[in-house]
Amino acid sequence: MAQTASQSLAVALSGLAFRNNLNTILAALFSGSSGASAPSPTVQGQPWLDTGVSPPVLRVRNTANTAWLVVNPETIVANTLRGNPTGSAAAVQDVSMTQLLAMLNIGVSGAAPLYPARAWVNFNGTGTIAIRASGNVSSLTDNAVGDYNVNFTTALADANGALFTSAIGALSVPLALTTAALRINTFSNAFVNTDYAQIHAVVFR
Repeated sequence: MAQTASQSLAVALSGLAFRNNLNTILAALFSGSSGASAPSPTVQGQPWLDTGVSPPVLRVRNTANTAWLVVNPETIVANTLRGNPTGSAAAVQDVSMTQLLAMLNIGVSGAAPLYPARAWVNFNGTGTIAIRASGNVSSLTDNAVGDYNVNFTTALADANGALFTSAIGALSVPLALTTAALRINTFSNAFVNTDYAQIHAVVFR
C-alpha cells in the first residue's frame, strides 16, 4: 500500500523530515495510490490501484472529482468479463457471457458458445461483378463463367473453416479455401457453369 494524506510537501521541513515526506508522496505517485481503500484527498484525473478486489482494478478520478471510474474493465476470468457494465462508479462485478449477450441485445438461447463469421459477402456475379455488402472481403475475381474468387481483406489463421455458399435460382459449391480467398462455382439446374445475380458466401472458423 502506498498512499499519502497530503499531495504537497509540508511547509518548513528540512533534512530527514523533508526527504521522508517527499518519498511518501513519490511512493504514492509511482504505485498509483495502491490500496484496499480509496486515497484521500483526491483530485481529478488521480489514479488508484484498488487492491480491495481480486484481481486489482485500476480506477481514475472523474473530471468533477466526485467518483472513481474503472479503467481496466476487460480482464477475462473463467468465461466472465470482469468490469463495470453499468458505467457507474460502483464496485466492479463479474459479468457472465449470458449477461453480456443480453447487454448486447443478441437474441440467443442456451449455453452453447457463439462463433462469428470470419468473412461473408453478397455479390452480383453477372456482367461486371460487384460486391453489394460484405465483411472482411476486399475484392472479387471473375475467373470464368460461374467461377469466382472471394478475396479476404485480412487473411484467415488457416484454411480449416466451415463454408456456406448459395445462389438464388442456382446451384453453388465452394471449390477451394485458402487463408487468402474462397473459390466458388455456380451452376444451372443442368449443371452448366452459369453467372448469377445473387451469390452469397460465409466462412466460419
